[in-house]
Amino acid sequence: MHKKIIIFLLAALAGKRSYSQDSLNMPVMKLTLSEVMQLAGANNLTIKDYQLREQAALADLTVEKSWYLPTLYAGATAHYLNGAAMNTDGKIYRDITQHNFWGGLGVSGIWDPGEHVFKVKAARLDTTAARFQTQAIRNQTLLKVISAYFDLWATKLKEQSLQQLIRQSDTLVQQLRIQVQAGLRYQSELLLAETNYQHYQINDLKLKSQLLQTSALLAELLHAPQPVQILPGDTLIIPIRLLSTNMNTDAWRNDYLRRPEYRNMQAIYKSLQTQKKTVTTGTLIPGVYAGVNDGAFGPFITPLENTYGLNLGVMWQIPLNRFFGKGELKQYNAAQSLQQNKMAQFKDQVAQEIASTIAQLLSAQQSLTLAKEALQTSAEGLKQSIQRQQLRTAKPFEVFQAQQFYLQAQNDYADATATYNKAQYQLYVAEGNDL
Repeated sequence: MHKKIIIFLLAALAGKRSYSQDSLNMPVMKLTLSEVMQLAGANNLTIKDYQLREQAALADLTVEKSWYLPTLYAGATAHYLNGAAMNTDGKIYRDITQHNFWGGLGVSGIWDPGEHVFKVKAARLDTTAARFQTQAIRNQTLLKVISAYFDLWATKLKEQSLQQLIRQSDTLVQQLRIQVQAGLRYQSELLLAETNYQHYQINDLKLKSQLLQTSALLAELLHAPQPVQILPGDTLIIPIRLLSTNMNTDAWRNDYLRRPEYRNMQAIYKSLQTQKKTVTTGTLIPGVYAGVNDGAFGPFITPLENTYGLNLGVMWQIPLNRFFGKGELKQYNAAQSLQQNKMAQFKDQVAQEIASTIAQLLSAQQSLTLAKEALQTSAEGLKQSIQRQQLRTAKPFEVFQAQQFYLQAQNDYADATATYNKAQYQLYVAEGNDL
C-alpha cells in the first residue's frame, strides 16, 4: 500500500503536476495519458492478478524440472518382535525374540521419465501460455484505462466550454438588466436571459457529476489511493493516427496470429499435446529405481557392524485401461478439440473486431471533419451575435441560439475526437500490437 502511495506522489510531483481542492474538498490529481497508462500497468489489480498467475506457472515449472533429483535420507531404525514369526521357507517359529538396529546414510530415487519428461515440456508451455495471457489482459485493461481517460477529457472539455458560455451569459444578463432599467429592453428579454443562465448552471452541475463518475472509474482502474479526483493533464488532445484504416481484408487476414490471446491458446493446445504423450509414448518408457545406503547394523545396540546396500531396477508399468478403455486418451482428445474450436472462434472474432473498429474509425473521421467546420462557423456566429447584441441590432434569443449551436459543436468535436482516438488504440491492439 505504501508503495502505491509513493508511486502516485511521485507522478503528481514530477514535471507540471498539481494538487488542488474542488468544491467537495477532494484532492485533485492531474495526469497525462502516458502517466495514466504507466500507473495502470504498475497498479491495476487485474493485471497484477495475472502476473501472479504467471509466477505460479513458473513455480510449477521449477517443481516439474526437479523430478530427477533423488531423495537423501539419514537416521536410525529399530526393530523389535516377540512371539511367532515365519521363516523364509514357510516354517512358523514360536517364542522367539527379534531385535536389530540400523543407523546410517542413504540415497534413493524412483524415476518415471515417460511421464515427467513430457510434464516438464508441458509445464514450460504452460508458462508461455500464462505470459501471453498476462499480456492479453494487460492490453485489454489498458484499453479500458485509455477509454476512461478520453471520456474524462471529453467531459472536462465540455465543462470548460459550458463555463465559457456561463460567463458570457452572465455578462449578457448584466447588460440586459442595465438596458431594461434604462427602458431600452423589455423585461421579458431579461427574464429569458436569466432563465438561460440558470439552464447553463444546471447543465454545469450535471457535467460536474459526470466528471466525478468518470474520474472514479479511472481511479478504480488505477487503484488510486482514495479519496482523489483525477483530471486530465493533457489540455489539448488532437486526433492520433497509430495505424491506417485499410478495409482490405487481405491486409489483416492473419493479424489474429499475433494476438497474445491466440498465442496463449496455441501454447495451451501444444501443452495438451505434450501431456497426452504421458499416456501414449510415455507408457513404453520404463521406470528406473536406484538406491544405496551405508551404515551400522546389528542387535540392540552392540555389537554393530558395517552394512552396505545397493539396489537397482528397471520396470515397465503399463495400465491396461490405457489400451482397452482409453479414457485418459479420450479426455486429452476432447480437450484438444475444444481448444481448436476456441482458436477458430477467436479467429472469426478478431476479423469482426477489426472490421467494426475500422468502420467506427471511418465514421469518427468524417464526424471530426464536420465537427471542426461546425465549431469554426458556430464560434464565428456566436462572436458576431454578441457584437450585434451589444449594438442592440440582435435579440437576446439570437445570442442564446448561437450559444447553443456553439456548445453543441464543441461537444460534437470532443466526442468525435475521443471516439476516434479510442478506436485507434482498439485497432492497434486488435491487429496484434501490444500497448
